Amino acid sequence: MDSVREASLDRAKLQSATIDFLRFPMAVAVVMIHVNPQVMPLNEADFPFFSADGLFNVVAIGLSHVLARIAVPVFFLLSGMLFFLNMRQLSWGGYRAKLKSRVHTLIIPYLLWNLVPFIAGVMLDVAVGIKHGHGLANLWGYLSVDSLSVLWSHGTWNADNVNILGFRFVPSGPYDSPLWFLRDLIVVVVLSPVIYWFIRKTRVFGLGILFAAYFTEIWIPWPGFSPIAFLFFSIGAYFSIEGKDIIGFVRANKYVISAGALLFFVPATYYDGYFTPEGKWLVNVFRVFGVFAAFLVASALVEYRGWRANRFLVSACFFIYALHAVPVPLVGSPLLMFSGILKSVFPGSSALCHTAVYFGAPALTIAFCAVVYAALRRWMPGVARLFSGGR
Repeated sequence: MDSVREASLDRAKLQSATIDFLRFPMAVAVVMIHVNPQVMPLNEADFPFFSADGLFNVVAIGLSHVLARIAVPVFFLLSGMLFFLNMRQLSWGGYRAKLKSRVHTLIIPYLLWNLVPFIAGVMLDVAVGIKHGHGLANLWGYLSVDSLSVLWSHGTWNADNVNILGFRFVPSGPYDSPLWFLRDLIVVVVLSPVIYWFIRKTRVFGLGILFAAYFTEIWIPWPGFSPIAFLFFSIGAYFSIEGKDIIGFVRANKYVISAGALLFFVPATYYDGYFTPEGKWLVNVFRVFGVFAAFLVASALVEYRGWRANRFLVSACFFIYALHAVPVPLVGSPLLMFSGILKSVFPGSSALCHTAVYFGAPALTIAFCAVVYAALRRWMPGVARLFSGGR
């Protein structure tokens, strides 16, 4: 009995270390998604595959348009797993306690990261308007339009996206657009009793229903109710509610997971990932295998190679995620700023110039965000805690 308990504790420690290890690479992956490299779908390319342009396109598409797309699903899965950890029976008291803690970790930073830069931008625009004799006309424009959507659906992307039935299914986000993840996470957390009941009643069959909704995008077309959030949060919830060991699961199915990830990664890269109709369906399936493959690889590196997450980088992950693409008055987002600087240093259209910008901009952005976070922790720890959700 003692040996079984010791093995269980060891596996729990491995799972915790694996989760910590995954956080920073997934935060880096989110930044890589937003680099937006200038690439051409490989099935339409007019250059040789083994040329410099060909290799750049393969790397950039494979990394930003396919592989990095597992980052958000990983974060949703981790959130569902941790929300229901040690809560195999949901009670009103437990639900209320979880919600109370999420006010500090989700809602407060969500409000701050959207409102503070938005208000700063409004103030600058109003000041410019006053300087040019327009009075407060700009302010009334913001109050009548932009302020209504800044916290929920300020901007959209993939405007031509349609679901499998041909109906428009357009993603949207708040002012700090990457925080659509946080917005949707708040929704699934609030609806966690429904998810708990659904998992308890349907188990794996219910996850299959959610996967069908995620794959086909036949779903509620409301901002904040994305099928990707409900699917992957529910997968994480399933492992905790049912007392399943995710490390044991991925290792028991390592050949299926590895083969599935590779099988869908290659054609998804060929069809430019999420940016073509064929690639989108392939990426959606790849994500499922890729998420579990991430746990498989990370747990192996932690257990067999002794790799451990850097505590500072783990604590900085949320700050990097929230800051890297937020619109900053005068300069734009940090990622946009560094991309512009590097494009002026490497102004050519060669694969070498594209590569320098592609890898250099996110590296400088991540370093900049980490330095800002470190400075805030050093000199304004209260502000750092508020903007990072107490992490």
